[in-house]
Amino acid sequence: MVTIPGVRLLSTDDAVKKLEDLDLVVTVERNTDFPIPLNIASGTDPAEGSEVPVGSEVTLYVA
Repeated sequence: MVTIPGVRLLSTDDAVKKLEDLDLVVTVERNTDFPIPLNIASGTDPAEGSEVPVGSEVTLYVA
């Protein structure tokens, strides 16, 4: 099991790397509902702090 790290306000590339370094499969989804600059992470699903099995898919939301 791994714990989903905080990636909010990281660049898309840095957030993807941080998640992939934990052997998670990352899908990037655009979300323009957050008032943050483009290509900055706004969160994940499952949420930060969640424990998931290695190899799980994580959706990374970016502006």
